[in-house]
Parts: sequence; C-alpha cells; structure tokens
Amino acid sequence: MSSLPPKNTPLPQRELVENSLKCRELNHDALWPEESDEQLTVRANDAFACAQRDHRYVLLEFVAPWCRDSQAVTHWDTVPEHDVWLHSRYYRVRIHVGHWDRHESWRHRYGVTRIATYVVVDPRDQRAVGTLVAEPKTGSPPLAFETWRAWLAQWLLHVPGRRRAPLVRRENLYVRGGDCRAYCEIKLNAGLTLVTPAEAGNDH
Repeated sequence: MSSLPPKNTPLPQRELVENSLKCRELNHDALWPEESDEQLTVRANDAFACAQRDHRYVLLEFVAPWCRDSQAVTHWDTVPEHDVWLHSRYYRVRIHVGHWDRHESWRHRYGVTRIATYVVVDPRDQRAVGTLVAEPKTGSPPLAFETWRAWLAQWLLHVPGRRRAPLVRRENLYVRGGDCRAYCEIKLNAGLTLVTPAEAGNDH
C-alpha cells in the first residue's frame, strides 16, 4: 500500500502545472480506472496541482461498476451540458474501489464506507470540504439529478484561493459574481439554498 501525501503540506511546484493541455487531459480518465495505489496517487497529485493553479476544487469519485448507484451517477456524465459544466469547474479523480479491496488508504483518509461517494477537496491542503453519498437507485428517497447538480454547484460559491466576489441578487437568489444562469436554474429546480440569508446580510 502506498503512502498518501501528507496533510496540510504545500503542494510542490511541478512542471505539470505549467502545462495547460496536460491539466485538461486529467478530466478524461477511464470510466472504471484499473490502477495501483501508486498510479492513483500520481494522478490525484496531478489533479491537486492543476486545481491549485486554476483555483478549482478536486472532486474525488469513489465508485465501482457493480454498484447500481455508481452506474447511475456516471450515466449522468453522458448528459452533454452537464458534462461540459462539470469538467469546466472541477478537476475530477474517479477512484475504482473494486469489491472494497482497492485503494484502502484513500477510502480511510476520506471516511468512505459506502458508494457512490463524492468528496469535494480543497487542493491547497487536500482537506475534504464536502461529502455526498449519491444513491439515485437505492436511496430513500432516490437522489435526483437536479439535487446532485445543486450539491456540486454550492461549492463553486467559495472557490479556493480566490477572493470572494460580491453578492449579486438575481431572481430572488443571491449569487456570487453575478453569473446567475446556472445557479438560479438549480435553485428553482432543486429548492436548495446556495447562500444563507445571514451571509447575504453580511455582504449588503
């Protein structure tokens, strides 16, 4: 079993970070990647480095092909608009857990005991800032696509390493930066609050 990068340690400046093409290629992994712990660590470190450069979060996806929920969520990736939206906002690392016999150190580090589990990670210290067990098939109630996308969108209001933009009011929803097109649609469909009233009050 390979060791994981130490927590709360600045990421090394890597030659990869200067290569935008390489960073873009990171989001085109195999659907169910078959790899060793060492290969996963290299791939994840590449994603952390690129995400830190581009002020994005990393999305760790703990899945397996035998899991109905994993199959359902990965199928959502085939929705063209969602695929483009997600890939332009996150660096993604899909982790194939096998039959709970792979990548134990990664599962232990991020507290993964069920799948499909999605973990939003701040690349600056590799700390989990949000975790969701996605169960569109076995959940009670089942996870809806709109709720899934709203969960992903809420973290984009606090981009790592970038100053927070002022709040702008659009269609009775406060959003950061003024780009309401995606966030308002998500809010209206899923009924989720992306900015709390207290937070909005502090900014106005």
